[in-house]
Amino acid sequence: MSMKRIHQLNAMNVGGYVSKEHFDKATSAYQEEFPGIINSITIKKEIIVKALNSHEWISGIRFMYGLDDPMNPNSIRVFLIPCTHTSENLDLSKPLVAKYGYYDHAGHLNTLTDVVKGITAYVGQMTKMDDTLIYKEVTRGNFLGKNSLLDLVSHENCECVSIDFGLQGKVLKPVFRPINSNSAFIEEIYMNVTNPCPPFCGDPDSDPPCKTELTVSMFSNEKELDIYRYFRDFILLELENGEVQYEMYYFISPLITAMIDESENKEEELRITYYEKIVPFKELLAEKKFDEANNWLKETFEEWVSKWQVSFNVQELS
Repeated sequence: MSMKRIHQLNAMNVGGYVSKEHFDKATSAYQEEFPGIINSITIKKEIIVKALNSHEWISGIRFMYGLDDPMNPNSIRVFLIPCTHTSENLDLSKPLVAKYGYYDHAGHLNTLTDVVKGITAYVGQMTKMDDTLIYKEVTRGNFLGKNSLLDLVSHENCECVSIDFGLQGKVLKPVFRPINSNSAFIEEIYMNVTNPCPPFCGDPDSDPPCKTELTVSMFSNEKELDIYRYFRDFILLELENGEVQYEMYYFISPLITAMIDESENKEEELRITYYEKIVPFKELLAEKKFDEANNWLKETFEEWVSKWQVSFNVQELS
């Protein structure tokens, strides 16, 4: 058995059941922090199973949070993002770049752009509702392994799953509960042991590093990385649609990095990335052409998505 397969199996088991006391504490904390805001979402069992079976690489689902309307915190949409793992670090679930889109909680398909814009709106709204939240640290989603999810929906008469939003400190900790055809909860079954997102790639504990770090490490030094970090943390979020580029990079980079890292042509891939993408980007930053740098990011990300996307077995569900 390959190491990749072992890691996939470990990731598939992420998730665990908790007590009603745990459920009450987490959900009460959320409702106290965000009174008047929608506190649960229902997903049909069929949608979860379809998402899990849409590709052979899937080790679990990252349930990511978005808004249809950036000005309406109650317009929440939950996106089901199939993930894979190639690392022992189970915090690093890698979202697959889906060619044909991602299901949301209503069974509709959404493009990657739709997902990223929804996440951007959600994060922005969360920082408005709680001004102590740091933008980078807002919980974007929670990962549950394939085996854990299948176990949850296997409970007798399960037709849907309720996601009840909970909090632990500043981290979103939702609770997943099976529901029957009469919209009644099945016994006292609560699944809450999830892995939140962040961490982002590029954090100190990440393995492997994000795509830029992996590339720059081959051709330059840590000082160059500081240039990009400054732009990311102090300039990008202030530019038009800069938040979208921020979210897009952290969404697509983990998988692309892992695939390049395992490629037989790794050095050539990184060389092309550095000299054709990173160097021109660095020159724009040096000239303080930040809007042009933002557009360069957008075009680069579109190119990467086109190159590394994976075909999924998905169809619109009613």
